[in-house]
Amino acid sequence: MNPLNPWVALIEMLFLLGAAFTLGWGIAYLRYRKPIQTQQRAIDQFHRKTSGFTHTKDT
Repeated sequence: MNPLNPWVALIEMLFLLGAAFTLGWGIAYLRYRKPIQTQQRAIDQFHRKTSGFTHTKDT
């Protein structure tokens, strides 16, 4: 890889960086999607359970 034009090298590096990021994000999404959804569901249930709770100031 020895391009004559530096813009070719820059575009190639940006393309490879974008491809690596997209591949890593996709793998992480597929691997951790289920645990994240489980945690979000637990948080939603907690919010629903505590939504009627009101805070009072002790002054």
